[in-house]
Amino acid sequence: VTISADSATMNSISTSAGAFGSASLSAAFIRELDDDLRTAVTVDQEQKDGYRHHTDFARNFISIDTAKKLNNQTVRFSVANGNEDRLGSGAARETALVLDRKATGTLSDAQLQSTDFALTHETEVGRISLTNAVSKKSSDQNVIYFQSWGDEEVEQSTTVTTLHHVRHGRLKIRI
Repeated sequence: VTISADSATMNSISTSAGAFGSASLSAAFIRELDDDLRTAVTVDQEQKDGYRHHTDFARNFISIDTAKKLNNQTVRFSVANGNEDRLGSGAARETALVLDRKATGTLSDAQLQSTDFALTHETEVGRISLTNAVSKKSSDQNVIYFQSWGDEEVEQSTTVTTLHHVRHGRLKIRI
């Protein structure tokens, strides 16, 4: 869950638990720091022990969104970071799964991380809204594959960084 500083002031906390060791906790807070400055913070944590062996995962996420309004302009800065640690069960023979639902074939262990930054400037002139936004997203993935019947492992890492610039206008029409 990601929330925007444009939302009303609020506090929200939720938890859940379920089958296969699943549990999650989420919290969201929005505060008006003064008449023209609002900030929103979201925190999520989730874990599950998996239906089969080596399908466990843990996921953490945090985002912060701050918006400052001045006359007919709004400047917003947001940052979000997510981490995930996931075990993968890979392929298993159907006959093995009939005997043991947690049977495994190939295995993997993945660590995933992503970080997003965004800066937005919006100007409203009458019924026209002009927006400029710049954002950067970085994703890192590191996976180790290994066989359940031997010691052989293969490591694979991927890093992706993207930069975006968006400029657009909107015309507000009443019907």
